[in-house]
Amino acid sequence: MTQLDARIYQQQNQYPVSSGFYNPRTRVYFEGQLTRPIQYEFSFQNTFDTVALLDAYLNYEGNRRFGLTGWGSMFEQRMEYAVGTFNGQRNSYQPFDSLQDVMAFINFKPFYNREEDFLLRDIHVGGSVDAGNENQSTVPAVLRTNSAPAAAGIETSSATNSATVPFLAFNPDVRERGLRALWELHAASPA
Repeated sequence: MTQLDARIYQQQNQYPVSSGFYNPRTRVYFEGQLTRPIQYEFSFQNTFDTVALLDAYLNYEGNRRFGLTGWGSMFEQRMEYAVGTFNGQRNSYQPFDSLQDVMAFINFKPFYNREEDFLLRDIHVGGSVDAGNENQSTVPAVLRTNSAPAAAGIETSSATNSATVPFLAFNPDVRERGLRALWELHAASPA
């Protein structure tokens, strides 16, 4: 992309200006794909006497949800936030319907701008939400315990078996249907 300017003066051959065509700005974009999931873009801008890098990124497109997110920080970086809308299922890599979920988080660091040795400086508190109207298969289809059973309860020759115990399995025709909201509060401090 380039910008061309024409400067035509009524009185010709004046010093230090003269009539003519000028190129005050040119942008050059290099973009493409390295492999199927990896895209790139590098863009430069040339002004009258400088060349500057505008954008440089690699984009990896995995088999993930599609959406749009906005994020940032406020109050001298004491509050961080993000909000977005995404298609697909919360525990899956593929969308089973075209419905959108809204996801958001907020994180407060009330003492972040205090001196480095202040004991509560890195305390974080906040929360997040994932809400949507669902109409899809249950994922996961089998709910399991968090930890493996004791070695004595496993019927195998390996005492290091890390299998978890299923405690609820949904029938194949069970669907997650209707409004859903998952909320979470969090607090963190340095170790």
